[in-house]
Amino acid sequence: MEKLPLSVIIPVYNAAPYLRFCLDSILGQTIPAEVIICVDDGSTDESLDILQEYASIWESVHIVRKKNGGQTSARKAGLAAVRTLYTAFVDADDWIEPQMYEELVAEAVGHNADIVSSGYFLDHEHRQDIIVNAVAPGVYEGVALHKLKQAIFPVDELGDWRYDLLLWNKVFRTDFIRPFQKEVDERIRVGEDNAVVWPALLHAGCVVETGRAYYHYCWRPGSVMNDEEMQEGRVSFTALREYLATKIRPLCHHIPNIMDQLLVFDTQSVYSAGRWNECETLFGDVLRPFGNIPREAKIALYGAGGFGRKLKVYLDAHGYNVVAWVDQVQNCDDVRRPSMLLRTSYDILLIGVLKNDAVHGILLRLDALCVPAEKIRRITMEGIREAAYE
Repeated sequence: MEKLPLSVIIPVYNAAPYLRFCLDSILGQTIPAEVIICVDDGSTDESLDILQEYASIWESVHIVRKKNGGQTSARKAGLAAVRTLYTAFVDADDWIEPQMYEELVAEAVGHNADIVSSGYFLDHEHRQDIIVNAVAPGVYEGVALHKLKQAIFPVDELGDWRYDLLLWNKVFRTDFIRPFQKEVDERIRVGEDNAVVWPALLHAGCVVETGRAYYHYCWRPGSVMNDEEMQEGRVSFTALREYLATKIRPLCHHIPNIMDQLLVFDTQSVYSAGRWNECETLFGDVLRPFGNIPREAKIALYGAGGFGRKLKVYLDAHGYNVVAWVDQVQNCDDVRRPSMLLRTSYDILLIGVLKNDAVHGILLRLDALCVPAEKIRRITMEGIREAAYE
């Protein structure tokens, strides 16, 4: 049977409930991969038994065993065993569409590409979202690729990344990606994909964007982190920032706005995740990019999405006086419609939304409600630069 010159690396740690479905989706490709490298990262459940069962049936399934060290070390161990021209990564609790690797490898071979990227399905329990990059499908090299490298993170506003920095929805030329994965600091356990893909993208000579979705990222809400996990997360984020800075700073002469892009990445990472300790590392104070917020001020908060909810928790926990919490969508018990602002006395209105297009719509609604512009505070790139560089 024809096989693709491709190795698929699967880091496995206590993934028994999902592992069979993941493996079946990879083995069921329209053209199978030459090798499937399953890295057992010290699992304590039945994962290893499942891997051994599959390896006894399928000659393409290989097992690498190691002590638990996290995704980064598992991917390194897997990549060390790769001998094929191309490499892909799959998380053990996800799955892929049958035609994914036939089509991505064909693009890689046809264009001699370093990276071939696709979209993905974000599978929630009761719905599915399709996520694709904002860049147009096509082949990026030369001037077009240079422009892409300058615009991964828009530096004039906060919003969605134009090109995702994920490992698992891509195919890589093995000798190209190997050094970028090998060098990653193993303390990085949050954002480890970014630590590999961003430096790799900045050094790529040819990138293909398919604009099609194949990979199913299965969203499973985790439990609240304990103190030890939170501390580990802080160490990981600090390691990620330091690592990316060392990889990206030398490219300033080639990509002049690259440090501003890194600042956007840092800001969106800490704010969207509500990582307030890391945010204080960046700015000295979580609210500083909003401007000076007196502790005694009466605050109205607009925004009940992910960032807005986290910001409300922070404000309450730190003794700020939130007199109104409003949004167009009342998805929390305490959230009211924006019209409540007409009958509420407040000193400052914080817009707890990051995406620029959403903020623009909010500003229009606030203008219609005759909210004084001098009371409105939002996070802007100007405020972020001022807070970070002062």
